[in-house]
Amino acid sequence: MTRKQQRLGWSILVSLILSSWWIEPSVGAIAAGQSRSPKASSLSTPTLHPPHPLQPTKVRVGFILIDFVGINQITQSYTMQGYLLLQWQDKRLAFQPQKGEKIRTFDKEEIWSPNLHIWNAQDFKLIHESPLKVDPDGNVSYSQRFQATLSSIMNLKKFPFDQQNLKLIIYPDDSVEEIKLMVDRPSTYFEQQAFLPEWSLRNLQSKVTEVQPPFDHTYSIAMFTIVIDREPGFYIWKAFLPLLLITVLAWLSFWMPSVAVGPGPLSVSVGALLTSTTFIFTILNALPRITYLTFFDGFFLLCYILIFASNIVHIFIFHLLHQKKDETALQVRRFFQWSPPLIFGLGSACLVLAFVL
Repeated sequence: MTRKQQRLGWSILVSLILSSWWIEPSVGAIAAGQSRSPKASSLSTPTLHPPHPLQPTKVRVGFILIDFVGINQITQSYTMQGYLLLQWQDKRLAFQPQKGEKIRTFDKEEIWSPNLHIWNAQDFKLIHESPLKVDPDGNVSYSQRFQATLSSIMNLKKFPFDQQNLKLIIYPDDSVEEIKLMVDRPSTYFEQQAFLPEWSLRNLQSKVTEVQPPFDHTYSIAMFTIVIDREPGFYIWKAFLPLLLITVLAWLSFWMPSVAVGPGPLSVSVGALLTSTTFIFTILNALPRITYLTFFDGFFLLCYILIFASNIVHIFIFHLLHQKKDETALQVRRFFQWSPPLIFGLGSACLVLAFVL
C-alpha cells in the first residue's frame, strides 16, 4: 500500500468518526401492543433539548406510596417502595393518530425527558420503569417503581406519643429557568395495604418550593411528606407500666410493718432502684443517641428520682434509729407514706404539659 493510499484511508476513517458525533438518534414510534404506525417513519426526529427553550418546562410529579419496608430510629431513616409518575408537554411530539392509535411510545434515549434525583436518598433501587408514552396532543408520561432508603430527621421529643414526618425530596438537574416542578395531586396518594409495624399512616402531604444552594442557580424541588403516628400501646404495657409498678414497690416499702423499720425496707427500695436501672437499658437500645429529653426520658427520671429518694429516706430513718430517735424516725416514715404519690402525680402532669400537649 502506497503512502497516498494510507493517507486516503485515514482521511475516510476520521470523517466517519466526526460525522457519527452529529447523527441524532432515530425515533422508535412503536406503541405497546401495536404495529408501527404508517406516519411513524415520517415523524421528524425530536431534539434532546427541553421543549420550551425560552421558558421553563412544567413537569408534574406524582408519588404513590406502595408499602414500607421498615423504619430505623437509630439511623433516622426509612425504607419504602413507591411509584414516581412524571408528566409534561412536548408539542414537537404531537401527531395525527391513525385508526385505533392512541399513544406512541419512546425510549428515554430517543426524546427529551427531565433528569430527576432524590435529594435524601441513602440507597436507591429501580424495580421497573415504563417507556415514555405520548398522546396526540404531545403530552408525555413516564412512571417508575423503585425501592429507596431515605434519611429523614425525626423529632422524638414526644416519644412514644410522637408523630413523624418522613420526607421524600425530588429535584432536577436543571435550574428553575429550564424545569419547574409541579405536584400532580391526583397521582399522589398511598395504597391501602401500606403498613408499618408500630406506626399508623395518617396522610401524604406534598408541596413545591425553590432552593438556591450557595454559588449556584435556583432549583425547583418537590417535597412529599409521609405523616405517621406511633402506636404507643407497646411502650405503655412494656415500659411505662413496669416502671410504674417498680416505683410503687419502692413507695410501699414505707408501709411495711413498724417492726420492719430499719434495713428491711431499704433492701426493697434498693432492689427497685437496681431493677429500674437494668430495665431502662433495654429500652434505650432501640432509640437514637439524641441530646434532648423525650417524654419517656422525663417519666423514667421522675420514677428514678422517687426510687432514689426513697433509698435516701430509708438510710436517714436507719440513721435516726441508730441514734435511738425512734419517734422522729416514725414521723418521717409516716410523712413519706403519702408524699410520693402526690409528687408523682404532680410530676406526671408537668411532663404531659411540657412534652405532649
